[in-house]
Amino acid sequence: MNLKIEVNGVVDAVKGMKQDYHKFLERVANTILQEAPKFTPKRSGRAAAGWTKTMSENSFEVVNSVPYVGYLEKPYVKSKKAPNGIIGPTLTSVKGKL
Repeated sequence: MNLKIEVNGVVDAVKGMKQDYHKFLERVANTILQEAPKFTPKRSGRAAAGWTKTMSENSFEVVNSVPYVGYLEKPYVKSKKAPNGIIGPTLTSVKGKL
C-alpha cells in the first residue's frame, strides 16, 4: 500500500505572499511619507517637503535629505512645533493608522 501526498500551487501561493508583503511595505512607506511632514516643523516648508521614499522588492526607505533636518529631531533644539522630534510622533501616528 502506497500513500501519496501531493501539494499543488505552492509556487503560486508564495508569489501571492510576496505580492501581499510588497503591498504592505508600500502601504507602510506611503503612510510614513504622508505623516512625516505633519510632524516636521515648518518655517519655510523646505524640511516638510523634503521627505521621499525608495522602494525595493523587500524593503523601503523614507528619507529627508534637507541638510538641517537632523537638527530638528534633536532634543536640544527647542522647537515649539515639534518638541518631541519628528520620527517618534510619526511612527506613533503610522502605527495607529495601520
